Amino acid sequence: MMRKIALLIFVAVAFAGCGGSNFSDQVSALSSSLEKTARTYNASAPTSLAATGSACGSAAGSLRKQSVPAKIPSNATYRQRAVIHAFKAALRGYSTCARSAPRLSYAGMVQATREIGTANSWINRAHGGHRQS
Repeated sequence: MMRKIALLIFVAVAFAGCGGSNFSDQVSALSSSLEKTARTYNASAPTSLAATGSACGSAAGSLRKQSVPAKIPSNATYRQRAVIHAFKAALRGYSTCARSAPRLSYAGMVQATREIGTANSWINRAHGGHRQS
């Protein structure tokens, strides 16, 4: 049975007192998009490799619609940085999954799982689970 690639969905983070409002708005939009995408993916409950690949493709497509800040300002908070890293890792993971599933690439699916795990780690950091420099 295919294991579901899960992404933590508790991404909503308060951004009070952060860099410029445009940057804060962008990060808030990334957080909301990541949460919505993860909820949709998790609700799809794919039961086959093909269904998993399709769900990952939809998730990656949804995330690609967001604009990721090209540069993180020096006054960005740790939480903002963590959300951006989580978003990028989730996009990589879903994209890797979408490419790997149709090719039946076990190595690719393992890589996708690692990338999603990295996204989860950054989400935990955004919520104060642990902090690394």
